[in-house]
Amino acid sequence: MELEEKFFYNGHLTEINAININNELNLWISASIDGIINLYTFPAFKLVRSKKIKSENKIEFAFLSASTLPSIIVIASDNKNLKEIYSYSINGKLLEHIKDLNSIMNSIIIKDFYFNEYLMYISKEEHNIIIIRSLPFFECI
Repeated sequence: MELEEKFFYNGHLTEINAININNELNLWISASIDGIINLYTFPAFKLVRSKKIKSENKIEFAFLSASTLPSIIVIASDNKNLKEIYSYSINGKLLEHIKDLNSIMNSIIIKDFYFNEYLMYISKEEHNIIIIRSLPFFECI
């Protein structure tokens, strides 16, 4: 059986390393290591907008959150491997930014019974503790 290519996108100049679809929002994103995030409609597959985070940062994780304020959550690292977490509105406005974190590992998004979303990760600099932050403003739980 041969697979047929249905759609082809070439909106990135460097390696794409994150894709996330949010069925609640009918949107999806792709992110490349050069700091470009593209937002598309789903299932129409139309580009809505592109957003560039700081040029020296390499995107490692990108997620579309359907929290009370729909947002794009991004974890990036700079050339010194310091991590930064960004939260952008769907319209591209910066909502929150946390910087100078050393070791963020195993990032995932979780939901509670009320459909609130949280960023959960392991912090190596805090002696391997689990950190949970609410979205989109990163308050610690």
